[in-house]
Amino acid sequence: MTTYTGTLFTSSCIYSMLVPLVIILFQIEQMGFGALVTQARKKHGIPYPTMYAVPGTKRYYDDAMREEKKKDAKTGEKKEDKKDEFDKYISDKEAYSFNLIQRGHQNMIENAPFFLALLLVAWPYPLFAGIAGLAYLIGRALYMYGYTRGPSSRMYGAALIYPSLLTLIALSGMSVWNVVNGIGPH
Repeated sequence: MTTYTGTLFTSSCIYSMLVPLVIILFQIEQMGFGALVTQARKKHGIPYPTMYAVPGTKRYYDDAMREEKKKDAKTGEKKEDKKDEFDKYISDKEAYSFNLIQRGHQNMIENAPFFLALLLVAWPYPLFAGIAGLAYLIGRALYMYGYTRGPSSRMYGAALIYPSLLTLIALSGMSVWNVVNGIGPH
């Protein structure tokens, strides 16, 4: 096993850099999706640590969002901003919109350990693992984009995600087979 992994990490093959690149891009994509959740949270006034919005719950405004007093256009004096009572509560549409974005990001987080483990075990086949990993990332982006429009739209991304995962499973199986049988990478 030492020879197997030693050969992998000292390989001069440019393709060996694909897997670490995919891991870095995965982390960037995950942070980007997290930023989308944060933006939606601020837009709809969903308080932390609420994971999913519930229609009819009180909206949260931080100091930057709160307009306690406005200047009157005629007199220049500050006056109380009287928000409509309905505006103080999260609507069905806002809760649904936020929950779609939150769920898309949460799905990525739930599947991250599985994807990363497969990617690392498939690393002895860096070109194929890297291509499968990049396809997975593109699928994740399409999945998130579709999910923000509605749950059924996420399936376009899934059409790339699942074949990528199956490829990584096959590559991982081949890697394990090679280790068990004492065969080096390539």
